[in-house]
Amino acid sequence: MFVVFRCICCVVNDSVEYQSFIACVWMIGETSGADHASKTYRIVQQMPSDSSEDDFSGSDDEWLPEKESRQMAAVVRVKLKMWKQQTRMRKFRLRKKLRELRMSYLTKLKNTKKSRHVWKTKDNEFKGDLPPFLGECKVNIEGTEPIDFFMHLFPEELIDEIVLRSNLYALQKGKEIWALQMEQGNGDKLFKIRPVLDTLKGTFRSAVDPEEFQSIDEQIIPFKGRLSLKQYIPKKPKPWGVKVWVRAGSSGYMHRFEVYQGLAGRGEVSGLGMAADVVLRLCDDIQQKNHKVFFDNFFCTIPLIQALKEQGIYGTGTCRSNRLQGAQLKLKSEKKLKEEGRGSCSTVTNAENITITRWLDSSVIHMASSCVGQSHQT
Repeated sequence: MFVVFRCICCVVNDSVEYQSFIACVWMIGETSGADHASKTYRIVQQMPSDSSEDDFSGSDDEWLPEKESRQMAAVVRVKLKMWKQQTRMRKFRLRKKLRELRMSYLTKLKNTKKSRHVWKTKDNEFKGDLPPFLGECKVNIEGTEPIDFFMHLFPEELIDEIVLRSNLYALQKGKEIWALQMEQGNGDKLFKIRPVLDTLKGTFRSAVDPEEFQSIDEQIIPFKGRLSLKQYIPKKPKPWGVKVWVRAGSSGYMHRFEVYQGLAGRGEVSGLGMAADVVLRLCDDIQQKNHKVFFDNFFCTIPLIQALKEQGIYGTGTCRSNRLQGAQLKLKSEKKLKEEGRGSCSTVTNAENITITRWLDSSVIHMASSCVGQSHQT
């Protein structure tokens, strides 16, 4: 069977002209048997062109972008390469830090001896009389004017440092260069403002000697912008913002603070848990002075209260029912407390003078303390 394909050009000015590529393909095949071979012939004629070789330039310069554009593209490639290297280094340091924290936690958890608490139905040995306070609360700021307090909290050295960094940033005009000027910590997300935070921590601590009664809780700095540190806590008046751990006195003054940044800012691990580590870090400057520290059930555990007592700090807080470590077996049941009526309570104490009090309000509440018990309830 013969199959013939022809390409016929269009008609221009009432005459047939071959203006484009002409090709005739003859394909001869025979399908009668498998012994016969097939042959293919192709005849190709080059399309005529009216343009001459003089119309084309022998140099490629005119097809390349301008010199300034090439230089700018080279700078962009170098900056992109530097940024990728910095990103890889940051990820490597963060993974290394997480491995170190995990190994440290597992080691301390393995070495921590789980003490078996023996609970007895009795009140705390202080019986309402708190241990005497060995410290002294006073203001260490000279002057009584508001500017005196401000200049103590924000000294001239801090203001000069802020001015220097701001001028340097304005001169360099580049976030990449600004990031290179600061020494990056191991996963520290706040390394750019770390000098400011460290200065404020020191000035806040030196301005006022801490009172006898201290409280530790979380605080939200309202913020809804784009930030990796942003948290959402639905029970707060301002649920969106940056979470800060705070230790404040009974006067309302904030003595210590720590910006929460996840695993990257955990610091030293004690084996007692993340919340307990926060309390221990915030209380490292009030040891052996018989301070009384209060916290809620997010932080409170019996090992934490025992660790604080070894440092000369008496802790008190509401405790969750799954952290009582056997004290619930000695306490009165919720049914019996309801029979006695609202305000009834039951108390047990262990050998370390840590007291667990079960108190019936609108619901059952557990309180753990190393200095108060049933006798100090109001």
